[in-house]
Amino acid sequence: IIDSETIRLSWFSSTLPRIAQLAFIENKDLGKFVFINTHLDFLKKRVQAKQLNKLKEIISKFEYPIILCGDFNLDTNDLIFKDFIDYLDSIGIKRVLIDKPAYKGIDGKN
Repeated sequence: IIDSETIRLSWFSSTLPRIAQLAFIENKDLGKFVFINTHLDFLKKRVQAKQLNKLKEIISKFEYPIILCGDFNLDTNDLIFKDFIDYLDSIGIKRVLIDKPAYKGIDGKN
């Protein structure tokens, strides 16, 4: 790890403060890349949209590969998530397809 940074995402009226954690990594085989981890708001779509826009802003600053992961708290069919995925596709970021929720609620349902 060469460096690290924590960036606040928009959380005005969010349920909890939200951040993006960045680790700048250099590997002898892979070269430089950025690892970004985040956890978006789970309740308010307006806040989630602002947080995704902030992630787009963060991602657009880097010319080397990015590994982005986190809990987006969005269904893959959600329009704001689709817009974010379209953005990633438009700038050539590859992604792992997820076909089912990773979390089961207290009642055991997704």
